[in-house]
Amino acid sequence: MLSTAFNAAFPNPSGRAKTLRTLRSTLLPLGPLCAAALIGLAGVNPAAASTSVWKAGTNGSYTAGANWVGGVAPGPGDTALITGSSPWFTDSEATNGDTIAQQALDFEAGPGSPIVGILGQTTFAADTILNCAGGGLDQQGTWLKAYHNNALNGTINVGSASATARLTLNVLDDGWNLYYTPTTQNNGTITIAGGSVLHIYPSAGGYTLVYQPGGPPVPVLLSGDPGWADFTNNGLITVTPGGTLVHSWETAGSGRYQSALINNGVIRVQGAEGQRTRVEVDANLSGTGTIVLDGGDAVQPSETTLSFSGNLRGQDIQACNAGVEVVSPLDEAQLTGGRITFFGQGRSYLLVFPASGVDQPGDPSTVLPFGLPIKGFRAGDVIAFMRAYPYGTETYTPVWDQANQQLTIWVTNSLHPERSARLAVFTLEGTYGPDDFQVSYSDGTSGRTAQVDLITTNQSPREP
Repeated sequence: MLSTAFNAAFPNPSGRAKTLRTLRSTLLPLGPLCAAALIGLAGVNPAAASTSVWKAGTNGSYTAGANWVGGVAPGPGDTALITGSSPWFTDSEATNGDTIAQQALDFEAGPGSPIVGILGQTTFAADTILNCAGGGLDQQGTWLKAYHNNALNGTINVGSASATARLTLNVLDDGWNLYYTPTTQNNGTITIAGGSVLHIYPSAGGYTLVYQPGGPPVPVLLSGDPGWADFTNNGLITVTPGGTLVHSWETAGSGRYQSALINNGVIRVQGAEGQRTRVEVDANLSGTGTIVLDGGDAVQPSETTLSFSGNLRGQDIQACNAGVEVVSPLDEAQLTGGRITFFGQGRSYLLVFPASGVDQPGDPSTVLPFGLPIKGFRAGDVIAFMRAYPYGTETYTPVWDQANQQLTIWVTNSLHPERSARLAVFTLEGTYGPDDFQVSYSDGTSGRTAQVDLITTNQSPREP
């Protein structure tokens, strides 16, 4: 059975990294693939009147002709070429930024020569195409520092089938704003190619990225009062097999929640066999949009994942042959809106990492009340959560309440056999029977952690 394979493959989990590595090799492959249609996007450049090349070694305004070879700035129908040998360009740091329309912008970063641009109240019109090349998973690429409010209404291609890229979008306040949180909005389409990265890097507490020649950018505190900025997606972001989307102030899991990823559109994550495709959100995640994870023909669902560690205030998260990883739903982070839906043939998982653990049976404060309803949980799917390693032998009893659609996991410890305690509570949307659930755990390392696994034998839970 799947439960046997799942638990047997989790000996001594010592933390998140090892847990994820184990997940990659534990769930058994199934024949049928997910029944989700994958959308491929391809930008088509407008007919270009000419190609404008940025002068090597020049720092200055994008719209100033003196900064371009030939003395003329790009206009409608032109292609603007900016390479890594000319790393600094500026649209405007003022509040009256430019509108760039009917242009194709090609950013070609070289090894050790990232492109750094500054935007301020800038609008990329719907007929604008931005192509990024150079950089990748562990390399520098193009860095855009976006002050105030900016609108990305066109097409952005991060990498291509033939070249990887890294685009870091540093959304930030200028440090003096007290009245509103600025946001950079995507109202168009963004496509992240395999091996490429889109890193949304929000300012946090008045910090910004400063480029250091010969090294990676570093966060520096701005003058004025601390501020922060958000990123809003009203359009479509597609992460193709092997691509990565990150929204994080530093590295994912740092637990900083000053900024938000507001998704009112669609984020589509397309997996494939042998491709590590992921979205990592170390910020508040809100909005009315949808995040669709489809692992495709990947053997392991852990190859296609969404991981988030901030407050969740909305989202329809859909997973097929994929994983959803929730870090620290207790303590700082809160889950107050949204839903998780498993679809397809039962090859997905939800993995929860509570910050406090659940280590004192009988103490109400240690109950793990997972705040999101879960729909479509069926045979082959797994709900798991980490907890402090229990002392003594534990017996788990799942109790299903169909009227309230709640599953409560009770635990009895051999050290206190006279009493039972609630260990976790999940809201499952569907019709289940009282004997449809099984719970077990795998031992941790050095007596610190253990993983509790929940599965069901229900092949097709009906709507209640």
